[in-house]
Amino acid sequence: MNFEDPIYIIRYSEIGLKGPRARNRMEQTLVKNILEGLRKKGQNAVIKREKGRIYLSSYSRDDIVSYVLERTMGIKTFSLAITGKINGLSDIVDGSVDLYSSKIHGKTYAVRSHRRGTHTFRSSDIVRGVGDALYPYSSGVDLKNPDLEIFIEVRDNRVYFFNSKIKGPGGLPLGSEGKLTALVSGGIDSPVAAWQMMKRGCPVDIVFCSLAHPQDTIGMIKSIIPLYEDWGHGYNARIHIVDCSMLIDELTLSGKYTLPNIEFKRAIYMLAKKIGLASGSCGIITGESVGQVSSQTPENLMAIQSGFDFPIYRPLISWDKDETTDLARRIGTFTGENIGEYCALFAEKPVIKAKVSDINREMVNYKLTEDILRLSITLRSSDLVEYYRTLLRENAEQTEVPEEAVLVDLGSSYGDSPIPNSVKVHPAEIREFVNRNGRDRVYLLFCKKGLQSTHWSGILRSEGIKAFHTTESKLREKLATGKVKDQY
Repeated sequence: MNFEDPIYIIRYSEIGLKGPRARNRMEQTLVKNILEGLRKKGQNAVIKREKGRIYLSSYSRDDIVSYVLERTMGIKTFSLAITGKINGLSDIVDGSVDLYSSKIHGKTYAVRSHRRGTHTFRSSDIVRGVGDALYPYSSGVDLKNPDLEIFIEVRDNRVYFFNSKIKGPGGLPLGSEGKLTALVSGGIDSPVAAWQMMKRGCPVDIVFCSLAHPQDTIGMIKSIIPLYEDWGHGYNARIHIVDCSMLIDELTLSGKYTLPNIEFKRAIYMLAKKIGLASGSCGIITGESVGQVSSQTPENLMAIQSGFDFPIYRPLISWDKDETTDLARRIGTFTGENIGEYCALFAEKPVIKAKVSDINREMVNYKLTEDILRLSITLRSSDLVEYYRTLLRENAEQTEVPEEAVLVDLGSSYGDSPIPNSVKVHPAEIREFVNRNGRDRVYLLFCKKGLQSTHWSGILRSEGIKAFHTTESKLREKLATGKVKDQY
């Protein structure tokens, strides 16, 4: 038989369960998203829809096509196939011998067949005929664990030969369901939660509460670039970067609040709701998981969302950290530079069983939402890579410890600091400490996760102080080289 150029067979699962109108709409969305993903990679292709299958042809690089299809929401599996027209069973058998007789020497094989349309033969006839024809060239048939698996799909007068079914993410095409807004922090969980809802067809915008822009923003953007560059084709998301440093000051320094780890979450829920409603969002996504940190106990989650009249989606609510980390690695959002969760800012006396009445009473006069939103930055996901490169030039994380730096430990609540010759300072007293010891000196702030040090170094720099930040582990590595003269 005459073989034509290779073609991709693209399969879906849930779309096939929809009614005709919804199915047609979702197929169109899926095709649009595939073409958009290829365009972003500099590729073109021709796509045809036909009876539960999507066929992609006229492409130039199969490695790029496979990369995009593996990351397109709504695709269950796909295969790169050799195809041609047939008149009967003998054409299929002859084509199989032409394709595989030289490939199965010394190997076992299995033949799988699927057929659709009106034919004079059955699928079992294909398996038997091809199996018998290839047997003399092989080491035998092994239906359970063959060296080579041969799939033969017949549709009307056309046959497709392929050897594998490559998995896509599954789910529904991005853009086929309503828009959501994800609250993304510096942790591993929230980008994974956003990905999970994108997989369900929801376009996802991002709200990030920055505590020390641009330092913490850099880590956040690094984690979500793969979310949109690799998985987000079909939607140009809005990324909202909100300066929440005044919120931390309000909760920790004003003396009005006794549940800061809980009230911070309520406050950023309110921010996300305001932003989401303005852009047509149907709800908020969070990366919360029961019991993972102090603000995520069942009691606290109930208190946080009590009276909150906007849907909250928590796709990771029952996940272990290992499960989340494994998926983050697989989808590319795990950067290895986790800056920590917001609750690390309130780690000294976290509340694990807040009362709804207490949080409602303390937040009744909270009015910072509008002030905070005035300090927000909004960009599109298509601009993320360039914006990230720009921010890198402004990053003030100290890779070399200045010899004259005062080492300030913001993270140890009890006992002496674990770093020799450093000074332990409570975050609320850092300004007083700097004023007392000299505003013209250099300060290197550190803590366990890097969130406290990032936040407060940003504040000090905004006030004209030469302040840098790092984590305890990174500082320990630098000091171990012996190149740093510890001073204070």
